Amino acid sequence: MGYDGSLERQFVGYLGDRENMPVNEFVAKDLLVLLETSMTRMITCTFYDVNADDVIKYVLGKCGITAYKLALQPTQRVGNYLIKEKSGRSALAQIAEDFGITEGYYSRGGIFYWGGSSEQVEVKSLEYGKNIIRMFNTATDRVFETAMVPGLFHSDKIDIKYPGYNGVFTVKKVRHSSVSGGFVHTFIHV
Repeated sequence: MGYDGSLERQFVGYLGDRENMPVNEFVAKDLLVLLETSMTRMITCTFYDVNADDVIKYVLGKCGITAYKLALQPTQRVGNYLIKEKSGRSALAQIAEDFGITEGYYSRGGIFYWGGSSEQVEVKSLEYGKNIIRMFNTATDRVFETAMVPGLFHSDKIDIKYPGYNGVFTVKKVRHSSVSGGFVHTFIHV
């Protein structure tokens, strides 16, 4: 995606199942799809003298995820730890619960991140009437609909100027969609 012949890679991943979808739509999934049961074998393993990082690296490897950056707070080592018949996603949820990890994980540019954040080149500035079209709320997020904004990813910081809502915020989710007339809009969840 981009403007004036300058294109930026927006996504690295896989195309999802198109069953029951309109002909001109598709679902793009990042490497986290490898954590799903349908894409990976069920994981069963007993670990000895490990911490959370050790177990996470094992689970990611079993799921075929080799590029990752972990920046979690150090966790206590445990003598025995068991994962029994879990998908990658379920195993990571168990690890988070058992080791008290509250940070979420995500994928960006083909790299799995848990803890810390990916590298951001610049803080994009978005302003109502210039590139923000409207704002609306969902049950969990505030969403800004904009003209297409390439190069914006999960965990990026953005500077928002919107009536009654100004400041620098962290992106939770980015979604691109074609709207009437064929224009691409970006929906930014903060």
